[in-house]
Amino acid sequence: MLIIGPIANFWHEFGHTVAALLLKTDRIEITLGKGKEMVQFEIKTVRIKIKRIYFLGGVTNSQRVKAFNNDEKIVLALAGPFFSLLLAILSFIGCFYVMHNILLMSMIYNSWVAFMNVIPFHLKNKKSDGYIAWQAFITRKHT
Repeated sequence: MLIIGPIANFWHEFGHTVAALLLKTDRIEITLGKGKEMVQFEIKTVRIKIKRIYFLGGVTNSQRVKAFNNDEKIVLALAGPFFSLLLAILSFIGCFYVMHNILLMSMIYNSWVAFMNVIPFHLKNKKSDGYIAWQAFITRKHT
């Protein structure tokens, strides 16, 4: 899991980043892990921070001068779980050609990440992708 987890977490956050780039976001920051920052670098408008306990999740923050509308918030929130599900499906297909434990673990872990992130929940400062999308959907429906 020290290998699959970080790769899957990066891929999930990359999904949010792809959506943000498509929505012409001015600034994107990906943070991988928890604890003290080890490495930080930038690629154009994307800043990537890797923390000491690199395998414990991640978060992507997107900023734009023009505020995101509710439809854009939904796309941004669900892009991460979509990318996780996509990698789970690709790992599943790969198992038919090369039965390897890494592909099996990737399929299971990415399925779990996708599923857990679409469940709407809010704990302290943490909002799941599903919660963010649900909030935007409810707000969209009432405007």
